[in-house]
Amino acid sequence: MATVVHPPIQKEQQGVVGYPTKVRLKFVSVNSPLGEDWPRPDQLSKQRRITMKTLKTVVIALVFMLFVTGAAEALNLFTAPLFAGDADFLVCEIVNVSNGSRIVRTQLIRDDGIVASDSGNVLLAAGAIGTTAVAGTDLPGSGYCQFTVTSKFHFRAGAKIAAGSGSDIVFAPAQ
Repeated sequence: MATVVHPPIQKEQQGVVGYPTKVRLKFVSVNSPLGEDWPRPDQLSKQRRITMKTLKTVVIALVFMLFVTGAAEALNLFTAPLFAGDADFLVCEIVNVSNGSRIVRTQLIRDDGIVASDSGNVLLAAGAIGTTAVAGTDLPGSGYCQFTVTSKFHFRAGAKIAAGSGSDIVFAPAQ
C-alpha cells in the first residue's frame, strides 16, 4: 500500500477554505524501503505520446508493407464450369473497369485440366473488353475460365455460352 506524505501547509499556500492550492505529493513505493518519486504527470504523458507515436509508426509501416505485397501478387479468378454444345462457343470475357491500363491473362481450361486457350499477359486499356473463345467441338466436356489479374476491384469477368447465331445462352461470373 502506498503512503502519501503531505508537506506542511504554508500560509501562502492556503486557499479560500484552508486547503492547499499547490501541493506536490511524494509517493512511497511498496517495493523500495527508501521510496521513490513517481514521474510527474506531464512527464508520463510525454512518455505515453512517444510510445503511442512509435506504435502508430510501426502499425502504419506494417499495413503499408502488407498493401504493397498484396498489390504485387497476382490474383486468380475462376468461373463455374459450363458445357458448350457442338454448335456453341465457350467464351471467357473480362472488362477493365479501372481508370488505367491493366495487365490480365485469360485461360480457358477444359474439364480434364488441359488449357484449351491462353491469351498470355495482355495490357487491357481502361474500359476495354478482352475475349477468349473456344468452339464446343474443341471441348470434350465442360470448361471454365481462369483470369489472372492484379486486383479483383479493377475487373469484371465471367464465362458464357454463346450460340452459333451470336446470342448468349448462359453466363457465369468469375470469383
